[in-house]
Amino acid sequence: MANSNPDTSPIPNPTTEDSIDSDSDTDLPPNWKDPDAAYPWSDEEEEQIPPTKEQWEPTLRALTSSFSSISPSSPSESPNSFRLRAHSLLTQTISEVQTNGSIPRFLTDPPCKKFKILFFDTDPKVLSGQEKLSCPCCLPISESNITLSNDDGITKEQLITAVREYLYGEEWTEEKDGPKVWKGDELVQRWENKEEGMMRVRKGVVCKYNWLGGGWIDKEDRSKGRKCLEPLGPEVVLFVCGVDEFERLVKGVEKDGGGEVV
Repeated sequence: MANSNPDTSPIPNPTTEDSIDSDSDTDLPPNWKDPDAAYPWSDEEEEQIPPTKEQWEPTLRALTSSFSSISPSSPSESPNSFRLRAHSLLTQTISEVQTNGSIPRFLTDPPCKKFKILFFDTDPKVLSGQEKLSCPCCLPISESNITLSNDDGITKEQLITAVREYLYGEEWTEEKDGPKVWKGDELVQRWENKEEGMMRVRKGVVCKYNWLGGGWIDKEDRSKGRKCLEPLGPEVVLFVCGVDEFERLVKGVEKDGGGEVV
């Protein structure tokens, strides 16, 4: 990964005083910057709120691309052995992303104080290109697996670190251990039973990502980027598949007997 224009400034301290608020927002709807508020404004008031620019895709691309170098898991490899390999891989990715000035430091502009991450399993037909990736609005309504909070704004390092720790941070001691992801059943509107709606993934990698966007900030000048649909707390969906599925369906490697055919 290229390291031009390294961004070596320290990661913001979540306990420092809020640096996003200013005195210039007195004409905007009250509490519009409160990440816990559920859209406390009318449609007319919403038009007064300045757009928040999405700029997290380079970070998500770096996250998923990092797994292209991971080797498949052999039947004899223990889940914990794979977990340690994946954890080390993302540790290296965090270091590379932090020094890569071409990847925006903050996930949004202006920086958002909250950021949510949902993990879903992925149908192999989707990965192989036979079907379109599920739109987040078609997936079952589910609570976030990760909610990041930082008054100074959520950074690229924080996102990848959170994913690393959720998927690979804890040692697995029993067969039932391992991180949980939601089942992506488009026929289910909401998982009423959490245990029924989740599955464990012990040798999984992040293979795809998606989110609901808010459209172009300026249709006439697309260089300004896209705006967040939920500026107070954007949410992205990360799709997880088994490492062997990733090898076969994402990297295009088919296993035939004892060998591999590309």
